[in-house]
Amino acid sequence: AKARKEFDRVIRQTKNSKTLSFEECDTRFRRAIMLREEGLPSWARAVRELDRHIACKSDNAQAYFVRGQIQADYKAFDASTKDFERAARLASSQGLKRIRSQALYASSRVLKRRKRFSEAKLLDFLKQSVAADQTYAPPHRDLCDMLQQTDRKSAKRHCKAYLKADPNGVYAKQVRELLRNL
Repeated sequence: AKARKEFDRVIRQTKNSKTLSFEECDTRFRRAIMLREEGLPSWARAVRELDRHIACKSDNAQAYFVRGQIQADYKAFDASTKDFERAARLASSQGLKRIRSQALYASSRVLKRRKRFSEAKLLDFLKQSVAADQTYAPPHRDLCDMLQQTDRKSAKRHCKAYLKADPNGVYAKQVRELLRNL
């Protein structure tokens, strides 16, 4: 609550400012994160804060990623896909493996939420996500599940990689069961 009041104070002071200092720009990003965590009623404000942040710091991969998450939650799939693509591209050029992997994985999740999608494209997003960061567990779980019928050897490898990355994760029990059946 104290941090939010401070963020609000800084933002009120800069509301009509054309250019933002580094501190003010950073405050916009941190406030957007807080607003996103507050839930649906605050998401529109979070997107506005991210828009302002991106206007002054267009190379922040995490800002595009967070904005993409909110857009996906609003079912604005085209906008979220663009943000995830931009986040992945920026993260790659900045050596931010985890953010790149998360953005690619989030792209696969958005693709699955569309009524029609290419399974090949979905598989490509998941494989790129794994290639970006081998220790990020979620794409391994999805690949384990997807490949169990067509490529048991790869499915087994991804199940094991998931369990290595997140042995007590939410889906660990499910993945162990899949692995036993391979």
